[in-house]
Amino acid sequence: MNRLLSALLFSLLFSLLHSAPAAAQVVTGVPADLEGVDIVPRLGDQVPLGDVFFDEDGREVTLGSYVNGSKPTLLVLAYFECPMLCTLVMNGTVRAMQNITQVPGQDFELVLVSFDPKETPAMAGPKKRSYMKMYGGDQTAAGWHFLTGSQESIRSLTDGVGFHYKWIEERQEFAHGSGIFFLTPDGKLSRFLGGIVFESLDVRLALLEAGEGKIGGAAEQIILFCYHYDPTTGRYAPAAAQLMSIASGFSLLILLGFLAFWWRRDLSRKKEAKA
Repeated sequence: MNRLLSALLFSLLFSLLHSAPAAAQVVTGVPADLEGVDIVPRLGDQVPLGDVFFDEDGREVTLGSYVNGSKPTLLVLAYFECPMLCTLVMNGTVRAMQNITQVPGQDFELVLVSFDPKETPAMAGPKKRSYMKMYGGDQTAAGWHFLTGSQESIRSLTDGVGFHYKWIEERQEFAHGSGIFFLTPDGKLSRFLGGIVFESLDVRLALLEAGEGKIGGAAEQIILFCYHYDPTTGRYAPAAAQLMSIASGFSLLILLGFLAFWWRRDLSRKKEAKA
């Protein structure tokens, strides 16, 4: 009995030791469903603007219909029947938009493009209305655009911004990453914020940066000057050099004001003494 137990234990130990490398490979390797699925933002590249899409009313449009040189564009790639991730991305986008000074249609265009070629304008309309209601009403409806299109138009856009996804037949859904893109007024990819929760400050600064000085007042431009995008964290962080420069400038102004005060006081005393 002891020999049998020892043999069983040895056999079990042998199996565990020899299966460990294979198990580690399964854990650390990329699942087959996710191979080739990633987002590699093509910052600075021109986004295709001439491909044909259809808006929520079924009208034929292009991305260039909204990226027209006057204001930046917040671009979301999501499909309407996504079981979870796309909804989280759009919810996070709207929540961030609720707490920034920029207004859709006035300061920027919000464009959501479905990357499922089977989806239609009839599906886009209800989605647009539900997110506008979440935002706070339809007074900004002119700045919201929910588009659908052909496989060719979709691929042209997704490849143009570096959004790589794939259809999983077994699960009947797309495997894809998450995040939002910012385009300059002339259609170049300016910034990408990854994830499903977006800080309002990051969205505000990304729009200011993408706007190239065409939106926002002097105060907002100063705020942008004080922050820089940190690619290691994917967020905007205070720029120490700029803050030091501003602090030095204020210190110099205070010093000059102090010296001017004493100079005028001394001059007044001399005049009084002569009198």
